[in-house]
Amino acid sequence: MKDYKQSYEYYQQAKEMAEKLFSPDDPMFAHVYSGLGVCYSNLGELDKAIECHTLALNIRKNAYGDTHPILGGVFNNLAMAYYKTGDFSLAKDYYDKAVKIWADAYGEDNSRFVTLYGNIALMYVEQGEIDTAIRYYEEALRVSKKLYGDDSPITEEVLPSLYSALESLVNQSPTEENKKRLADFMADKVPACIVISGGPAYEQGLRGKCVVMEYCGWTIDSGKAMFHLVAPTAGKPKDIALMHDGKIDNYHFEDRIGVRWVLWIVSAERKQEMMAEYRKWKK
Repeated sequence: MKDYKQSYEYYQQAKEMAEKLFSPDDPMFAHVYSGLGVCYSNLGELDKAIECHTLALNIRKNAYGDTHPILGGVFNNLAMAYYKTGDFSLAKDYYDKAVKIWADAYGEDNSRFVTLYGNIALMYVEQGEIDTAIRYYEEALRVSKKLYGDDSPITEEVLPSLYSALESLVNQSPTEENKKRLADFMADKVPACIVISGGPAYEQGLRGKCVVMEYCGWTIDSGKAMFHLVAPTAGKPKDIALMHDGKIDNYHFEDRIGVRWVLWIVSAERKQEMMAEYRKWKK
């Protein structure tokens, strides 16, 4: 729920209880410190986050040794905290440690790598190293497709990040090759949203997955996705056209929509059919 203040309070209670029940080097404390570290990181208290993750790392090393795969999660957490401080060198070092320890334990087609590669890619995006970021997003996508398939929610959530990186590459270097790369990527995909139960979209009768036809001036005819408009329009009134159960309708939202944004892999033929249906509806 991303309520990190409430989460922090519960982890503090857990810590106080653990102090009465366990020795300071018990692995239970590593779990608590990791949770506190995530809370501190998301609350912007990065020094405290790094301190907590370091305590968790030391406890787990003492309990399980230097090569146990349980350390991978702590390495990932430390990398994310250092990345947020702007210390990319240390962040890369800890990400490398997480990759190695998990690859040695599970192989590189393990589900952990979907999130890990996505985190690493985001770091490279922030540094402007878009080509490298794309490689990591493509690896995350490869693992997700292999483990979960094209239609899984996990795969569909990796795709927008890869799309955004490819779009950034075109903006950074608008060569014909890069434009074609983006166009080829989008040839069999449409932007869509998955309705969250109980949210505003749900209250308007929407269910499941809906294809986005129009979004605040953007249309599916543009050949691109509309993700760059989501953040600027957050909390503002917006008019959207969605295809739900094969029917296109207009919807108005005063602020929140209550959806998860995804790219839906269809076929190139089906995408063309959807665009033709949109043009007919618009006319």
